[in-house]
Amino acid sequence: MATTSNCLIIGSAGVASFAQQGQVDWVAFGNTVWKASSDVLQRFALADIQPITFGAGIVLAGQFRLSAIGQQRVEDAIARLEGVSVLRDVLWLGFGYRSLINTMANTVGGIKCVALCSALADVHSENSAAKILTELWKQSAYPTEYEPSHSQFLALVKTCAGVLVKTPFMATVDVMLGDMLWKVPDGAIDEIPVASNLQDIARALRGLFQLSRGEVDNITVTGGGECAFFAALAYWLFDFKIEVIDNEGNLIFTSTPENVSVQLYVRYGHVRNDAIQVPSTTYVLGDCREVFDRNTEEGDRVFIVRTPWDGCLRRTFGAAFLAFTESPLPVAAYLGSLARIYAALARAEPVMDTLSRHYYVDFVEASRGQGFIDTILKTFPELERVDGLQENMEGAAEKSFGEALMTVQSSVQILETQCKCFKCSEANGQTSTQPDLTRSCLVGIAYAVREVARTMASVVFDSQDERPLLPSVEGIKAFSRHGKGEKLMRVLVQHGTEVGVQRSDKASFAHFALGLCEKEDEGSFRFHPLFNASLLFQGPGDRNRILNSVHMTYTALSERGVCCYVDSLRSLTCQAELVRMVHILPGHISHKGRQYMAVRDFQHTRDKPIPDFAQVTPASVAIREDNLALLENQIVRIEILANAQDLMEKAICCSYKIYTPTASFNLHPGLLMMQILIRSGQIPCGNGPQCRKQLALPCSIVQSGWQLNPNKTQNLEYSLRVACCIWPSGDDMARCIALQAHIIDKTGPGQRYTAFVRRRECLPCCTLAVLKEGGKIVPGESPETRHVAHII
Repeated sequence: MATTSNCLIIGSAGVASFAQQGQVDWVAFGNTVWKASSDVLQRFALADIQPITFGAGIVLAGQFRLSAIGQQRVEDAIARLEGVSVLRDVLWLGFGYRSLINTMANTVGGIKCVALCSALADVHSENSAAKILTELWKQSAYPTEYEPSHSQFLALVKTCAGVLVKTPFMATVDVMLGDMLWKVPDGAIDEIPVASNLQDIARALRGLFQLSRGEVDNITVTGGGECAFFAALAYWLFDFKIEVIDNEGNLIFTSTPENVSVQLYVRYGHVRNDAIQVPSTTYVLGDCREVFDRNTEEGDRVFIVRTPWDGCLRRTFGAAFLAFTESPLPVAAYLGSLARIYAALARAEPVMDTLSRHYYVDFVEASRGQGFIDTILKTFPELERVDGLQENMEGAAEKSFGEALMTVQSSVQILETQCKCFKCSEANGQTSTQPDLTRSCLVGIAYAVREVARTMASVVFDSQDERPLLPSVEGIKAFSRHGKGEKLMRVLVQHGTEVGVQRSDKASFAHFALGLCEKEDEGSFRFHPLFNASLLFQGPGDRNRILNSVHMTYTALSERGVCCYVDSLRSLTCQAELVRMVHILPGHISHKGRQYMAVRDFQHTRDKPIPDFAQVTPASVAIREDNLALLENQIVRIEILANAQDLMEKAICCSYKIYTPTASFNLHPGLLMMQILIRSGQIPCGNGPQCRKQLALPCSIVQSGWQLNPNKTQNLEYSLRVACCIWPSGDDMARCIALQAHIIDKTGPGQRYTAFVRRRECLPCCTLAVLKEGGKIVPGESPETRHVAHII
């Protein structure tokens, strides 16, 4: 039950008396008194929404009438909204208990405003949705003096984005597209789905509003993929009787099988507005080639379609996926071999030197070995139904590492040979036959299956709502485009699996085929835990620019009403399998009621050195695990640092402030997360009889403190230019502090520092890895450079 403490009261009677039956009394609008508690007004202010902007939204929403079932669906969606707090309630992710949505939806007009804004934002970019609202205002000939600015409409849209993202509305859009998703060439300029002309969208919306008010009996909407949005809107929110026909005259959907009293006709197929004389009740959505200019942001071009998990590959790739499943042996061999190789990397098996474990970050059990196979089948039920696929994947996963690597190469080559896409046909020299421009690349589909499965292995949905968050078709398709198999084909065509392949070419092929970053690609952001998850559930956006900056210290992203954040915002741990987890839920990032697009660390380069220098024992090779005294964290208290420093990216900076009895310092969750993932899994160890009984080199034990005194490292004992310090395995917080102390600005004249994060490896194997890694000479480094290694 709404109370005056959480309501915005419009006018003396508490209702929007200026908007009645689609007509607006602008004198009343201008004289309206907006009443609310200071708390409610503060929420609007923090969301950068003026009360009059919300009133303008109600005016636009006053142009249509929701059906009873449509209104109930929106109210149910609002009631299901959830949020979680992290960093000791400093950040709220999702829709918090103080969400402005709850205030806006206290009236029928507010519910309709939320429905309109959310429906637009969950399918289009937020920027495009705001522009559509502006077009609606202009085409309604409303006074310009009351027209909200673009930034105001954008703030309103951002607040409402995500309300409908887990409702059947999103799947309804997918249903209304039928097979139009893959009836056009992949990468073509008029590829579906794509947003249409914003002015045309506003005109068609006004026609839909007229239909809801009973002013016309029926309307027709024709055009490209945008038609699916109108069909879903008419069916799910307005409960109209609709009929959807594809560009070849085939029926896609009808809510009135007997074709009685159809209210909305949807016809796919581009028609130019100036090419023919169209009736006043027919709305043409302009061809996308007439819409965008060079200055249009890439994200604004995208029309987001979410599709159910069961069947998502066929919905995304169409006929090419059917061909993909008709070749189960190379598909199973490729995916099963990946499972075997990922298991080897996670266990740090002594594998080929051409592979770098440095940027293998998938330590979750579901992302390697049998767990990876189970994840593939659980994520893609349509693959589970392919005869023999599971058995052949499991068979490939039991091979040796060398066999698995060769199988990856050969299976990709087979898929490339069987593929009929343009690039594969060209690479195979199949110039005598016309390539199928409507087919996606089989190698690209294999890439997409691999990346989506790796992503889902580490995804956690923070919701009590059992309804799944559906993936975006554009996100799945984007995984197949990350190279389009081009680099794979070039390496395979030139070298194949010949014995004489150069090591650099082998490494290049292997890293690309396995989805790994090469060690020298330190600026790459594609292995960042947030990258794949946000691409899959948020669709294309600005994550490339964002994640490639500030040393990849981002810990949360919010776009199109979906929020992704890493586990290190919930708790600090050195366990790589926990650090790798990414949490997903509908909603936004908010701090003290204000929304942000991202969360990242404070600039760690400004941190002061930790003055709490470590006390170490004399080096010895006679150190045993059971003789190590635990290193306690001795934390007095923890504070959360939060400051909106980056206004351009609308990011809030958050880090931990740690206080010990003798020191205080910052602990950065993003930087720490990446270093834990990079520095874990570097130690080959079987924890068995084959392990050494003694340390490989003399080591010192850290007894107290957090940082070696840089002026006293020469006092350590060096063996083959390597000195090693063992940090006893205390609690996870102590390990985080120790690691943080040795990953910021730890290089100096004649010295190199590195850290190895232990998982369950024995100490002798740890020291053997230290000796092997420390003995390497880094390019440009003096042969006299000493290496100090830390086993944490």
